[in-house]
Amino acid sequence: MLVQRHFNPQIAQRLETISAQELEKLLEIKKEQALEESTEPSKWAKIAQDAHDESPLDGLSEYVMKDVAEFRDNFHMKND
Repeated sequence: MLVQRHFNPQIAQRLETISAQELEKLLEIKKEQALEESTEPSKWAKIAQDAHDESPLDGLSEYVMKDVAEFRDNFHMKND
């Protein structure tokens, strides 16, 4: 696959002087910087994490499941 890109002549000359190894290092550094910058969670991710961390039922799952089972076992319709 051939990808062509037009650069300012000064930039093109600078790119021609950079060795392949140097260019790979530069690209890897930019990739790492982009990953570091993108580690900040989005607004919705923060809201979801807050909802998860501050769950009103946190630690009550056994209690809730026991109550649900008791309700289910003792529930009868009028015509049953």
